Amino acid sequence: MESIIKPYVLHNGVWSISDEMMVIIYHFMEQSKLLGDVFKSGEIKDPNSWMNFVKNRSNVVHILRSSRDYPADMIAWLNGWGYNYAFGHFCCFPHTWGGEAIELGHKTVNYWFDELRNDNWQLEAIFGQIPSTNKRAINYVMRLGFRKLGDVPSVRYKDDKKAKGATLFVKER
Repeated sequence: MESIIKPYVLHNGVWSISDEMMVIIYHFMEQSKLLGDVFKSGEIKDPNSWMNFVKNRSNVVHILRSSRDYPADMIAWLNGWGYNYAFGHFCCFPHTWGGEAIELGHKTVNYWFDELRNDNWQLEAIFGQIPSTNKRAINYVMRLGFRKLGDVPSVRYKDDKKAKGATLFVKER
């Protein structure tokens, strides 16, 4: 089933996705037991911290949603901006894990490279950092065409004592 991209943007004082729906998506992540995997540093721990995160101007957020009975198929965002690069983040929900998640990831990366630009600026590289123990996420970004840059064994995550080290990735235009 075709998922559509819905950017989460503020326009004329109104968010493109309601606060209620964004809180529903937070609870969907929580019910799907994804919060700890996606937010390793423990910064997102309740709906308030989630809403502060998605409304932070340094995070460019969108959801992908089909006509199914799920609040979202994927939520993704960019942050850590540089001159022509940013850090990309994906959260695919379990109902997409059978193969649809790859299609959603490609759609997201294409959106980031092709739609988030203007006459003066264009995204040229997307970086990623994944705990080295999260083999599912590492395999996922590799299937999306990200290239492994290397491992940083000294990286630790506050709420995950088992995750020792991070693997760094890049996907260039």
